[in-house]
Amino acid sequence: MKILLCLTIFICSGHGEIEGMKKACREKQQPANDPGCMYYCDDTYETYGTYPDMTGCDYTGTRDGKCKDGLCYPGPKSKAPVGEP
Repeated sequence: MKILLCLTIFICSGHGEIEGMKKACREKQQPANDPGCMYYCDDTYETYGTYPDMTGCDYTGTRDGKCKDGLCYPGPKSKAPVGEP
């Protein structure tokens, strides 16, 4: 579910809000077990929030990325996945 949400955010990032959802949660600190940059406010999946910019996230699966505006970007220690230039 998190992957689907992140993909949706990536596709819609140039359009502001995600269709059918609203960014309405208070900013909160990322729990240790959450490698993403976004979270749902409640169980309805209609409102979401983002963790603070520069919070660690899983860019290649090793928590090597940094959050910015709800998306995970490569961090200073990120490497290209094996088999890619």
